[in-house]
Amino acid sequence: MKTRTSVSAPQSPTAGTAAQGSRPRTPTAFAVTFATAATVLASLSPSFSQAPATDIVTLDIQTLHDRNPIVQRVTDREAYDNQPQFLPDGRLVFTAASETTTKIHVFDFEQAQEKVLFSLAEDLYSATPVPGENAVSVIRDYGNQVQQLWKLPLDGTAPTPLQTAINPIGYHAWIDQRRLILFVLGEPQTLELMTLGSERAQFLHDAPGRALAQIPGSRWGTTAMSFSRPAPGADKFELVAYQPGEAASQFSTIVELPSASQDYAWAPDGSVWTGRGTELLRFEGEEWEVVVDFEALGLGSISRLAWSGNGERLAVVIDR
Repeated sequence: MKTRTSVSAPQSPTAGTAAQGSRPRTPTAFAVTFATAATVLASLSPSFSQAPATDIVTLDIQTLHDRNPIVQRVTDREAYDNQPQFLPDGRLVFTAASETTTKIHVFDFEQAQEKVLFSLAEDLYSATPVPGENAVSVIRDYGNQVQQLWKLPLDGTAPTPLQTAINPIGYHAWIDQRRLILFVLGEPQTLELMTLGSERAQFLHDAPGRALAQIPGSRWGTTAMSFSRPAPGADKFELVAYQPGEAASQFSTIVELPSASQDYAWAPDGSVWTGRGTELLRFEGEEWEVVVDFEALGLGSISRLAWSGNGERLAVVIDR
């Protein structure tokens, strides 16, 4: 088991505070061998000042059967609207860039209304529901490689830090109420296992993709997680399952992702969805199938995706 202890960064540093908690790591043979696909990972660090304009739409899944789905636009503007996640109550939270900072917005489908949910002095992104709590966890970016994990209660009470010693955190996904997997920026970027209350993280893998998720109803276990990594001998990514508690070397390849896609989302029924250009694809255990081509709907190329808990809506990030 490889572990890493970080020197604590300040819980509330001011902008411009020097990065702390970083550590050098020699790239493994895996990262070197698949450097072609791994070069894609160099663009994964959120940099919203230069981020391309993207929009978010949702699909009514019950209308997909006739290849002419009902599409609802959540955003439609020349700005970075990205990283959607559904709350347990069905609302959609996402990252929205403004002229000054990135904020967390929320979209209410019943009212067809968008509003700012959280706005702080620092950039906020990757809003994710906290299991068993009325809150979201976010990455709070103080600049200079200080990117911390914070909890923002939805009732408006004060934010609290969840992890300030490990820096810089790029993305995260909850395993249960105490554990998470983290995408930690560095050379190379790493996948790490974190437990709340600890300043130590267990190293799991080099060069992961940015999409981290729990696998629903998984044959790999009730807490099985997934991530993408460069596929052997190909300029592609493969989807990998990991069961926390097992040896870090015991990973199971699920399927190779199409083209250069690294983003995906698990539907509640256990199928995997991803994009290939403007095509929306689904994998149910045999091969990828095209569900609908967004070009025919007048929409751009697909990147991130997120499912509602009831399986009735799929949120999709598209290029403008």
